[in-house]
Amino acid sequence: MTHPADRLLLTSYPTSGGGNCAPDRAVRDLPPGGALIYLFEYRPQGDPWANLRRRDFPPRPARFALRARERGNFECWRIASHLIRFRAADRPFQLHGALGTKASAARRAPRTVAQPPEVKVGLTVIAPPDLLAD
Repeated sequence: MTHPADRLLLTSYPTSGGGNCAPDRAVRDLPPGGALIYLFEYRPQGDPWANLRRRDFPPRPARFALRARERGNFECWRIASHLIRFRAADRPFQLHGALGTKASAARRAPRTVAQPPEVKVGLTVIAPPDLLAD
């Protein structure tokens, strides 16, 4: 059995984390024009790949995009979300993105934010302390 470990919750509205299988409070608080991103890691005791197939978790993409074909009602989510599975540092992750029922076209549209060259934004995955112990 794999146990998800919360790694990131980003929302466009005030909320808090917590829930059974999904960020239930954040999902409940999602306003019609809001957006949320939730990332968790499959984190069982021992080998995370013992009950998972690596082919279901492709290498982390350079950019994440919420595509219509990845949208559905998944697992215990009470709303439709976009699901992206990936692996980084040989660890399995799952990302969900959800938009409110009246999210604006601007919020739904993919966009790139210009950044000064000295600013780098990205996802860096490091081993948790229990994997670093000798």
